[in-house]
Amino acid sequence: MLQSKYTLLKLGGAVLLFMFSYAHPTHASQIIEPCSDTHVQQNPRKPRYRMDWQELKRKQEAFITQHAGLSQTEASFFFPLFHELKQKQRAIRRSMHKISKEMEQGTHTEKQCDEYLEQIGKLRRQSTDLEITYYKKWRKKLCASKIIKILSADRKFSKQVFDGKVK
Repeated sequence: MLQSKYTLLKLGGAVLLFMFSYAHPTHASQIIEPCSDTHVQQNPRKPRYRMDWQELKRKQEAFITQHAGLSQTEASFFFPLFHELKQKQRAIRRSMHKISKEMEQGTHTEKQCDEYLEQIGKLRRQSTDLEITYYKKWRKKLCASKIIKILSADRKFSKQVFDGKVK
């Protein structure tokens, strides 16, 4: 006889509900079968996919160039600035993650929680200000409609990566 147990797991900002099924000890022999070597050979574990970040970067550039209709000159101007922006945003996200991890540990006073919210808000504003700064830099050599197409293409590419469509 199988019984179920529900467990909540907090992952980042999301709370996930897991259901674990287990057999009552008196019925375990009826359910649990020994695993044979042929089962392991028929169902080998998938090797873990290791991301090649440089290859992903090249694919991203090609995708954005094609979907936004960038010329070679526009691409050579845009992508160094684009990657510089992304690198700075990653640093900000790491800082936010570090602060969040610290806050998840133990209990905190109301003052500490207020300081946490201030720090997170400051980092988010910093990221937004950074984006605006780079939009202005891009605008020096790219028209606004081209920048909109670039941002749209970047979102589409990110979605495809997230959905596992880009390997």
